[in-house]
Amino acid sequence: MDEKILKDVRVSKNHLQSVHNNNQYNKLIVGYYNQYIEDSRPVKKKKTILDYTRFTYEDYFVEKLEHKRDKLANCNKKWEVEVYEKLKVKDYVSTLLCNDKFCSNCKKVKQASRMAKNMPLLEQYKDKLYQMVLTTPNIVDHTGEELKKEIKKQFKALTYLTEYLKGKKQVKGLDFDIGYLGAIRSLEVTYSGDYYHPHLHLILVLDNQNEFITDKKNINNYSYDYYKKRPTRLFSDFEILLQKSWYLLYNGERLTKENIDKLEKGYSCMMDKAKEDDFLEVFKYMVKNDPAEENVKGSNKMTYKNFRVLEYALHSIRQIQGYGVFYNIKDILMAEEVNEMYEWIREYLIKNEGEAPAYRVEKIQKLLDDTEYTLISRKKIFTYLRKIYSE
Repeated sequence: MDEKILKDVRVSKNHLQSVHNNNQYNKLIVGYYNQYIEDSRPVKKKKTILDYTRFTYEDYFVEKLEHKRDKLANCNKKWEVEVYEKLKVKDYVSTLLCNDKFCSNCKKVKQASRMAKNMPLLEQYKDKLYQMVLTTPNIVDHTGEELKKEIKKQFKALTYLTEYLKGKKQVKGLDFDIGYLGAIRSLEVTYSGDYYHPHLHLILVLDNQNEFITDKKNINNYSYDYYKKRPTRLFSDFEILLQKSWYLLYNGERLTKENIDKLEKGYSCMMDKAKEDDFLEVFKYMVKNDPAEENVKGSNKMTYKNFRVLEYALHSIRQIQGYGVFYNIKDILMAEEVNEMYEWIREYLIKNEGEAPAYRVEKIQKLLDDTEYTLISRKKIFTYLRKIYSE
């Protein structure tokens, strides 16, 4: 085997350093969980006989928070590796992941996994893909109640909007015929202080790409750049209809031509031909708290108050949903090719080793400091194959 292949599937020191940095940042979130746990404990009072056998909702809630905290505290700390001494290779097998929405490591793993699993499906419609962003005004929240209500309100409005895009519902005098075949919807929540901005990113499959959606000629308030004080974006006739329709549906008003005509402007919404960066937006994490950007000017560090609001509001919220041709988003991948190549690499390593590899559990810091071994990973094979196929 060409040793260059081993180098191509190795895990870089930069990646290990990033994992280590994320682990350090997660300590802040663990601290927030600890504080939330203490704030959520039932008020101590003189106990009766029944209190010793009663398991209250508060007890259950605290226990659940403790479980999440413990999983986050141990996330990605140790990697299981198979060691090939003669060739000085360590093969990453697995690590413990917490899948917490605030975990800086798991969020990136989820994004990469979603991209890997769903890109083959998206590529089937690559000439028909559009990206859409639906927004509403920022809200102020101190408890999480308002944010939870806002998200549910947006989801409900999108359900109604989808009915019009599908042609299941029609409005006399209004044209929603854009050849809608399906969509993937993703929720993102940004924040600054007590202000929260939940909004929806969508990738749509459209079979009717006419001037109604492609001819950008309209200027409105959303065309202007906040800093440059001049129009930097034009909107199509469909986008203007979308902005006003979204406003009416979100606010529970009837969607009629009369209501559309008398509405001066709707909410900020846009739709463009999809690019690869737009796929990243759809498959990325719900809440952005990237330790790499903590010290960037203008970035917002998550406070304990932000944590409590987001933890409460996003509980049991489904971030990604498929509609139409994407209703059941399947794990269609290059799984067989990845597995075949991985087994080929393992056979080569075992043949040269002369025996089965030794099994170890190593701390991330040790892997980071190790300059003798090449660390490889099955997951890196997917990236390698995609690179080969794109050349």
